[in-house]
Amino acid sequence: MPFITTKTNRLIVSMSEPIFDENGTYRGYIVGTIYLKEPNVISQVFGSTKIDEYGSYYYVVSSNGYLLYHPKAERIGENVSANPVVNQLVKGQNGKQQVVNLLGVTQLAGYSVVPSTGWGIVVVSPSQLIDSELNQFIKETLFYFIPVIFLSLISAIWLSRRLSLPFFFFNKIS
Repeated sequence: MPFITTKTNRLIVSMSEPIFDENGTYRGYIVGTIYLKEPNVISQVFGSTKIDEYGSYYYVVSSNGYLLYHPKAERIGENVSANPVVNQLVKGQNGKQQVVNLLGVTQLAGYSVVPSTGWGIVVVSPSQLIDSELNQFIKETLFYFIPVIFLSLISAIWLSRRLSLPFFFFNKIS
């Protein structure tokens, strides 16, 4: 869980990892901190992907629902565990679902828990963007597919008539 330090008054998250020797004997642990509102490893990985021109973006939440990374830096440290997607992440679930964000925009969200940290990564895109892209794909597919089907149908009719022609004349002679 992120917290504000007493001396520097900066928002940080602390991480630790146990150290074992080759025999499996516990030797201690190593601790590291990440200053969340300053350049850090999380912002280096995700920071190049701010909210794009379509409205899609990523965010990272802690195992108890606090924002560790968000394209809008002022939101870092905010508790968003009431968000249905984050709620699923807190429960350890991966998945996808349609949600309505705080601004009332319907979005499609994909989310996954990072097993080693328990943190969750969420990517969201406006439903309208997905719907318009899907509609465009369907139109393009139909534009190219319908002429091929039409030509195939005409060819099948022509070929079936040619193949059945001897039977037609045989019936007239009999």
